[in-house]
Amino acid sequence: MLRQSQSDSDVADAAAQDGGGGKRRQRARLACVRCHKLKVKCDRLLPCNRCRTSGWAGQCNYTHVTDAPAAAASSSSVPEEPTSKTSEPIGTWYNQARPGHWKELLPKLGSLAGMESPIFRAAVEDMKQHGDCSTEFALPVNFPFNNTESRKYSSNRDVYNLIAQHRQNLQTYVLNYMALYQPLYPIIDVAEFYREVTAFHDNYSGDGEWLAEYLLVLGLGSYSLSTDPTTAEEFFMAAAACLSRTPVMYRPTLAALRAMCLLIVAKQIANATCWTFESCWMLLGTVSRLALSLGLHRCRHGQRSERSESIESLWTVVQHFEIQLSFITGLPPAISVDGMTEPSAELMRQLDGYSAESIPWLTAISESYPTILEILRRVHSDTEKPSFAEVSVYNAKIRYFMRRWINPQQQPTAVAVALDIFFRQVLLIVHRDYALDPNGPAIYPESYWASLECSLAMLGHHRDLLSRDQQPVEYVLLVRFFAQDFFSAAITVCAHLLLRDAPLASGFAIPPRQTIIMTLSECVEFWAAQSHKSVCLRTAHRLLDALLVSIRMGG
Repeated sequence: MLRQSQSDSDVADAAAQDGGGGKRRQRARLACVRCHKLKVKCDRLLPCNRCRTSGWAGQCNYTHVTDAPAAAASSSSVPEEPTSKTSEPIGTWYNQARPGHWKELLPKLGSLAGMESPIFRAAVEDMKQHGDCSTEFALPVNFPFNNTESRKYSSNRDVYNLIAQHRQNLQTYVLNYMALYQPLYPIIDVAEFYREVTAFHDNYSGDGEWLAEYLLVLGLGSYSLSTDPTTAEEFFMAAAACLSRTPVMYRPTLAALRAMCLLIVAKQIANATCWTFESCWMLLGTVSRLALSLGLHRCRHGQRSERSESIESLWTVVQHFEIQLSFITGLPPAISVDGMTEPSAELMRQLDGYSAESIPWLTAISESYPTILEILRRVHSDTEKPSFAEVSVYNAKIRYFMRRWINPQQQPTAVAVALDIFFRQVLLIVHRDYALDPNGPAIYPESYWASLECSLAMLGHHRDLLSRDQQPVEYVLLVRFFAQDFFSAAITVCAHLLLRDAPLASGFAIPPRQTIIMTLSECVEFWAAQSHKSVCLRTAHRLLDALLVSIRMGG
């Protein structure tokens, strides 16, 4: 009775406000005018997909009633731009939602290309409606912790049965892992791992830490061999179950630490979204502290042996993850400069004369980590931003490391490409503020040209990795690992192209404007091909496509 009387009162009040005519209450209309008349679902884009495919794209418009009294006072509905769920500017919202290191580029792009235009609002509409992107994860959101999917592997017997089901493919999975992942991330002690695999299959027994490590190797090895990731996901779930039964947070072991590092790789491979990379930063905080508790940061001071070199490589991987995820998230590494160790002098003497093609590249470039960590600390600081003179010094140091470990005369391999992308991303970060200054080409030419050169080089890598006639699996994996680096490079190029008076060619190193636009267009097409896989990839494509339209309209 109370609900009925309240409803009657609302109707009476509405009728009184309408002059007694009994006019119907106006609701906010979120669909476009045509979809609303047809009473069909609208995706709220501009133009929406239904109007676009039926030839009504030019007539697709929206009528939004956000305030009933104000709408009732208006004499007729006025077509407006589709508005978002919040009234804040898109540049501000995206800056808050995505803490990536490229977030500062978006307000700059907004001022150059009109970030508040309908095309940009349509670009981020999916991200605003599905902000957590979790519905399109291959792995659970909180993987590897507290997953209901891993309960079916609550006992070792269930895990053994899973491994036995794939007995005929186990060797292939392991060899595939060693060929694709180990050169980039030398997490596994290969000799010891093979010995333990043999011992495991002799009697089907093993401790939980090593079993989790083995299952993750099998999962990663199988993931790139099949278009159906179900097998890999089962291995990942079983690994999470095994790790949960170990005292990893109380008494960690090297096998547990290796398993945790492999979990980070698995999340990046299986869930190609920006949220996954950022969640890896929080998981990495645990991994880094486990490594420090095991004393891995002191490993280079001990007696040299095969085992100590494996431990040093594992510590190098942890340091590399710290730097790489700091690139992506814009958040500071958990390891301080004091904790970031260089390789031992003996190891560096052994590496002299070799290139990154013939040795684990993480071991090769670990000598650059203290410098890079110092750069990240300064760039992320609000009070100690590097001066232009200091940027020039950092630039010289990074260029030295590039010359030391990258041989441009050799045919590029997956390792060489990954190495070049890594260093160029460092250069993009250190030059960013000065390169994107409106007067940067005249006042800070070194930063301007370095930013443009590195961005174009990374776009070239993106194009080459995905345009091969017979692309090896490792090249596809590189694109997954460096997806956000490629996105950062693409929007940096867009920022340079939107500065109409900025120079875009210098000798033979940097191509003219039209060639740059063609390269950018090819990369946008690659993003379009992946846009159906997640909200993040779809939003990235729409943003880049909107920027490309603005660049072409500007001539």
